[in-house]
Amino acid sequence: MKCEICGEEVKHPRVISVEGSVLRVCEKCAKYGVLLRVGSPRHTRKYKAREQETLEVVDDYSKLVHDKREALGLTQEELGRRINEPESVISRLETGKMVPSEGISRKLEKALGLSLLTKPSGGDVKLPVRPKEEPTLGDLALLKKRKKH
Repeated sequence: MKCEICGEEVKHPRVISVEGSVLRVCEKCAKYGVLLRVGSPRHTRKYKAREQETLEVVDDYSKLVHDKREALGLTQEELGRRINEPESVISRLETGKMVPSEGISRKLEKALGLSLLTKPSGGDVKLPVRPKEEPTLGDLALLKKRKKH
C-alpha cells in the first residue's frame, strides 16, 4: 500500500484525520493530521471515511438576511434571540463583516425561510497522474505550487 500523502510504500500505515478527511499514511506523514489508529493494510481497508458534503455560504448572504429580516418586521435583537445568537452577530452578518458558519447559516435558514448554503461551484482540477498510480496529496500540493508561480 502507498502513503496517500507522499506516495511512499507502507507496510503498517497510520490512519489519520486531516480537516475531516481520513487518510492512510506513512509514519513520517502521520504528523500532518490527528492519529486515529495504527494498523496493517488488511485492517485499514475496512475503515472508510464518512462522506461529508461540503457547503459554502452564498455570496449575497448579508443582503438576503437583512432584507428577509426587515420583511418579517424583526429587529436584529429579535432575530438574534430566535437563533440564540447575540445582536452583534446579526449586525456583523448583515454588514458583511462576518461570514456565517454552517451552524449559524442553518439557524438563519430555519428562522427566516432562506437558503444560504450551496454546493461549491469550483471547476474540475486536473491532477498530474503517474501511469497506473493514483494521485497523492503530494501531487495536489505540487499542482497548487505551480499555479501560484
